[in-house]
Amino acid sequence: MRDELGGGAVEGLLGSFDDAPERYAAASPVALGPLGARVLLVHGDADDIVPAAQSRAYAALDPDAELIELEGADHFDVIDVAHTAWKVVVDRLRVVLGER
Repeated sequence: MRDELGGGAVEGLLGSFDDAPERYAAASPVALGPLGARVLLVHGDADDIVPAAQSRAYAALDPDAELIELEGADHFDVIDVAHTAWKVVVDRLRVVLGER
């Protein structure tokens, strides 16, 4: 929970960990445990902002989670409509949502 990732973005949203540890616990999927719903995790293996190990850790504890690791994709490639990683995300979502 206290990995200090994202160049201060998390602290900007939640406040400092020392001042509000309960916010970090409430926002952490790993701390919360399985959500009881289907979870699709998409993570680039070249992400240098949030390590893929975080998605792997959640996938390991939640039997309803599916992890797709995209080779060579970074943190933002999975939401960049011009990147090939985005097509993988969209195609998988179509399958998950039953649109194919």
